[in-house]
Amino acid sequence: MEIQELYIILGKLTLHYSKIELLAATIAKEIGVTSDPYTFFARADSREKIRTMRKHTQNLTNEELRKSLLKWLSQLDSLRKERNSVTHSIILWDSQNNDDYVLFAYDIRNGELNRSVIGYDSDKFTQLEERLREVNNTGYEIFSAISRAGHLFQSPRL
Repeated sequence: MEIQELYIILGKLTLHYSKIELLAATIAKEIGVTSDPYTFFARADSREKIRTMRKHTQNLTNEELRKSLLKWLSQLDSLRKERNSVTHSIILWDSQNNDDYVLFAYDIRNGELNRSVIGYDSDKFTQLEERLREVNNTGYEIFSAISRAGHLFQSPRL
């Protein structure tokens, strides 16, 4: 993969994930998590948004849709981790072989700096982009089913 192709695929990863997050916020509104999907979308922590949505699936009355949404949220959470490891890393490549990449990720946990090193190749970037596209399409199908079905959740008892 030429460097320009890498730039394009990294852009696609970012765009797909942004669309998915907006879709998740729209689904969150439909299942009663929020009345304002844009405020929900604006939250920075995707992991917390997914957790919040999982908790609210218990209020769905349609079991098939509930299971589909839970499966989708699990896929989204898995892809969130992989997407973050790519987009929040320093990406270096072998100038002799444009297909070998090394991702260096740094974060602080429990007050300690952690570093992870991940080997990557062009197929992994392409597969991640394809999986993000598939998760977006599946999420849209779930959103459409929830929208068509109307009021599918019960408010928690007080």
